[in-house]
Formats: sequence, C-alpha cells, structure tokens
Amino acid sequence: MGDEQDQTEAGGEMPWAAFNEYFFFVREREKQNADCRCKLCPANAKLVAFNTSTFANLKLHLARVHGWSEDRLKSLNVSKGHGGTKRKATDQSGPNATDFFKKRKITQADVDRVTDRLVIREALPHRIVDSPFFKEAVLLGCPSTVRVGCRQTFKGRLSKHVDKMETNLKKQFDSVQYISTTADGWSKHRRGFLGMTVSWLDPDTLERKVAALALERLKGHHTHDKLAVAISKAHNQFNISGKVTKTTTDSASNFKKAFRVYGAKQRDNPDTGSIFDDLDGGSEDEDEDEDGVEGEDEEDDYVPVSVDEALDFADTDDDGTVLPAHQRCASHILNLVATQDVKAALDANVAYKKIHESTYDKLKVWWRRQNRSDLVADAIKDGLGVKLQVPGDTRWNSVFDAKSQIISLIDADEDKFNTTLDKAGLDRLTQSEIKFLREYVWVMHPVAAALDILQRDKDMYVGYIIPTILRLEAQLTMRRKMNGKDLRYCDVLARTLITAIRGPRRFQQYLEQEDLQLAAALLPQFKLNWQKDPVMRQNLKKVLIEKASSLSVEDDDNAGSQAQDTVADAGEGEADPTQEDDADAEAVDTPAAMDVGSDDSFFEFDSVEPAAEGTAETAEQEVERYFSTGPRRDAVKSCFAKGANDKTFRDEVMLKANFDYWM
Repeated sequence: MGDEQDQTEAGGEMPWAAFNEYFFFVREREKQNADCRCKLCPANAKLVAFNTSTFANLKLHLARVHGWSEDRLKSLNVSKGHGGTKRKATDQSGPNATDFFKKRKITQADVDRVTDRLVIREALPHRIVDSPFFKEAVLLGCPSTVRVGCRQTFKGRLSKHVDKMETNLKKQFDSVQYISTTADGWSKHRRGFLGMTVSWLDPDTLERKVAALALERLKGHHTHDKLAVAISKAHNQFNISGKVTKTTTDSASNFKKAFRVYGAKQRDNPDTGSIFDDLDGGSEDEDEDEDGVEGEDEEDDYVPVSVDEALDFADTDDDGTVLPAHQRCASHILNLVATQDVKAALDANVAYKKIHESTYDKLKVWWRRQNRSDLVADAIKDGLGVKLQVPGDTRWNSVFDAKSQIISLIDADEDKFNTTLDKAGLDRLTQSEIKFLREYVWVMHPVAAALDILQRDKDMYVGYIIPTILRLEAQLTMRRKMNGKDLRYCDVLARTLITAIRGPRRFQQYLEQEDLQLAAALLPQFKLNWQKDPVMRQNLKKVLIEKASSLSVEDDDNAGSQAQDTVADAGEGEADPTQEDDADAEAVDTPAAMDVGSDDSFFEFDSVEPAAEGTAETAEQEVERYFSTGPRRDAVKSCFAKGANDKTFRDEVMLKANFDYWM
C-alpha cells in the first residue's frame, strides 16, 4: 500500500538496522511502545507493535506470520544495528532504542499526516486548519520549521489521498479472481446518491474484505438506465467488470429493471430469460416497490424530466453498459416477510387483528409520549432504570427489539412496570394484551435472529442463506407451541410466516438455486447436512465433484482426484443445523437457538476454488451499514452540514470509509 510513501511520511528507520529490510517505523506510543509496518505483509495488514527496548516481538512476528525458522532469525545481525552493540534495556552507557525515538525529528510530512488523519477521521470542517487554536494543538512540541498548511493546501492533499486510495484498491482487486458488489440508492437533504460497496476474499487468508466502492451523485429520478450507467461506471473505474460475480440490491423495481435490461445475458440474448428474472418476480407489469423505494421507471409510466436533467444524462453513453448477475438482498426479502406478508394474518383472523391493533396502539402512544414529553421520559427512566426503546422507521428489527424489551421488563417485575406506567400517565396493558405480546415475541424471535445473522458485517457469506432460511422454517414450526401448549393468539402469525417464506416472490427460488446450494455445501459448518432429500443430496454432491474436477490447479496433477475425495466427504460432519430433535421438539427461546454456525472458519477445500460462490453478499444493507453507521454516519452528516459540494462530499466519505487504504 504505497510502502515507500508511508516510509517517507513516518520517518522510516527502525532502531535496529537489521530490521530495516523487513519493517519501517510508523509511530511512537506511550511507555516505550511503538508501531511499525511489516513490508512482507499485505498492504492493509495491521501494524506490528513492539517495545523500544527489545526486538523480540519483531522476531515473533516473522516466525508466526511468515514462518521464519529459528536459524533464519539468528542470521539477523542485530548486534550491528543502530546504536552500535546490542545492549540490555537497563544499559545506560550509550544510545538505545528509546533514545532513537526521542531524537527522531518531526518532519513536515508528520504534521501533514496527523492533520489529514484528524480532519478526515473526525469529519471536521476544512476551515479548522486555519484556526489558530487547531494549529496550536497540532504544533505543540514541534520544531519551528514545520507548520499546518492552509485550507487550499489541505484540499490538494485530499485529492492525492483519493488517488492513493483508488490505486491501492485496484492493486487489491488485481490479486483476486472473484468480486461481489452491493448497490443502494438513497436521498438526503434533497440530494440523491448511489452508494456501492465491494467485497472479496483475501487470496492468502480467505478472509472476507469489504470496502466502499462508489458514492455517485444521482440527479433527478432514479430511473433504471441511470442506475445501470452508474453501477457499470463504478465497476469499470476499478477494472473489475469481468470479476464481479453478482451485484446485490434491494427489491425496488428500478434496480430490477436495470439488471433485466442491461444484464450481460440479456444483452447477449434478449429472448433468453434467467433464474434472476424469476427471482425478480416475473414480468415488469407485476413488479412492485414493496419497500416503498422510489422506482418510477415502469414501461407505461409518464415521468416529467427537466431540460437540465435530460442534457445531463445525454452526456452518458450507455451503449457499453453491461451489468453482472443480479442478487436480490436476502435480508431485505426477509424484512418484507416480517413487515408486509404478516399483514395477511390480520385479514385471516379477526380476533388476532383486534388484539394486535389494541396492543400496538398502546405501545405507539408510549413511544410517542416518551419522545415528546420530558416528564414521561424521566418517569420511565426513574421507575424502570432505562428508557423504552423506540422503533426506527426503516428496519423491522427495531420494532421487535422494542417489543421484546417491554416483555423483559414485565417479566422482571410486572408490578413495578405497571406502577411506572401509572406515574407516567400511560395506559396499562391488559393481561390478554401481555399474553399476546409475549406470544408475538416468541414467534418472531427466530425471524429477528435470522435477520441478525444475514446482516452481520463479519464472517458472512452467501452460503449462509439456505441453511439460515431452513433453520428459520424449522424454528417457526416448533414455535407453534409455547410451554407445550398451542398458541392462543399468534398461531395464525406463525402459519402465515411459514407460508410466506416459501412464496414465489420470497425464498422459493433461492432454495432451489444451484449456486446458493453449492455455496452452502462448501461451508464446513453446513456441508450437505441441510439437504434432506437423498436424491437431491447425491445430485449436488455430483455437481460439486464435477466442478472440482474441471478446475485447473497448477503444479498438482492429482488435484482432480484430491478434490473428488474432499467433496465426496462433504455430506459427513456436523449435525444438521435444520434437524429437529425427535425426543424434544420444543424450541428454546434464546438467541443461541438460531446460531446456525458458531464456527465461521472458511473453506478448507484447497483444490476447490470457492470464491465464485463465496463472495456474493447477502445484504444490500452492506451499503447502509458502510455509509450510515458509526464514524461513517458522522462523516455523512458532517459533510451535509458543511454544505460540501458533491465531489468533496464523495471524497471525504470514501476516504473515511476506506481509511486503511490511503493512510
């Protein structure tokens, strides 16, 4: 990752000359501790920490990470390093490593690096670099020869950081064969954007890596052609068009149409459909924006377009626009099951509808009054020790968490809970409503747990989709009973969920999709245990063997037979994650009940190249998580608050999201 540049910026020299060939110094920390970067590790690897009085940790890193033998470590002539002969930390007869760091001169590059890290990482306004107080803080203890540059100088360095980030990402992508991307359109303060992330498997460690790929300004309506051009542009910019296996989006009709019209297979043969057309729900006339996302590009819709918008889009040439295979976001589909499909239960059972509405109406009053009244909020906090969780607008999980918290508080001390409601002036729940809410949380818990699994940001692969959905079905079936008794209110809810999951617009085709089955089979924690049908199980094993045998593995004439032996064993191993216990079919109402794979170590098939099936992401929420949570969310808010133009906004958010690829 630009080692030479990093070395120049950081000062470079190690306190022991023998290690300069393998490490360069980055920064000094407190209590004689320091960080260096290993030149043998990948560009985005973590810094190596060591103590300035000993080089033991440096040798330990070379031995553990890079497999150096003891003889090779001994060959390092450390005694002839910086400071003459090797001394113990207590030897004060001459300069040691600590003296080296104390005497290291602070350069202008050091000040620039600290300034850039602080402003970008904390999303500070650019004008802060002109503040005398900011300069005083940064330059405290620095020599008079260094200074904090002006705002224009900072912006110039910003552009260089963007170039460095893009160059380093391209280097990463050059070393991998398969890549997946996600895309999501969103608007903020009357400005529309297309956010994209990219994920890949590290070829050495098989660890899943994620980075922000694009943040493109979208003017006017987010029509399918604009989305297609923007997605294709991002892929081409980083030279990954031929490596992207799938792009994951939500279920909005504009995204679905973009991939139908500009998909690679569709361009090659417009008369040929694909499974992805089926997954998108059929013909365009049948499409609907189930999540309320703007999708105003149906064939017969009239969309008024301004002259500026028309001229702006006329500059884009979409003749070469080709999109990869399309993957609908699995967690988004499950979110639709939990929010849209459950409405069928209200129409199917009058008693369920009545108690659902009466209970939910009271809860909404609680949440609304807590938000609007300090007196109510203080009464709840003083009485219960916590405030009530208030659901968000976009994610069903927040609704479940809020209801689950209420049941937990009631179960902990119902009298205390009711007394608190009385003091806050809120209506109590009746015993029937409490029982309904408890059954609701019992039934919906597996759905919430499955969503948490599909949306997690680490150790998540597309192979989790099928086992997770099958495990969810099994849990919902078992949860039609609670404490050994039939549910009084929410049995209709459980039946509705089970039916909806297998619906043609939900997961029916996913469960039958061969590449998703292969991805699940290649995960060691699942293998083929999730496939109950012995015929289908044998057929899938045959496909795995055929694919493994067809791979070309260099310097291994026996790779095909080894792969067959490995894949043939895929059906043996851990217990079936979807298997119900015949002796005790009662579900356990804990998060562990949905833990479909606690050991997420990735593929162990050296001869089977799994990356094509393993890199596709399960969630379009990857985009939202990358641009809307934690420090990245602060960057987005700060840039909007500063009134940054589109380019500055894009550069700052991308630099913060991809911090490790330019610093």
